[in-house]
Amino acid sequence: MFATLETACEYLRARLRNRPHQPVEAEELGKALEIPTSQAEMIIVDLREAGRVECPPLRRRGDGTGGGYFPAVTRVL
Repeated sequence: MFATLETACEYLRARLRNRPHQPVEAEELGKALEIPTSQAEMIIVDLREAGRVECPPLRRRGDGTGGGYFPAVTRVL
């Protein structure tokens, strides 16, 4: 499935409406849109740069895999 920025925004808006206290991470967005996590990360970065979403500073992945830093969305503008 090809995920557009608009489709991602729609998912993010709906998801944050249901659980506003929990940021949407790239992995969750990727699973919801049936795309690789790396593509979901790029979508989040593109949306942030376009001023469409708010993101906290990049956080270190805490799963012990050494996966580096990842974006999350806290609000859709």
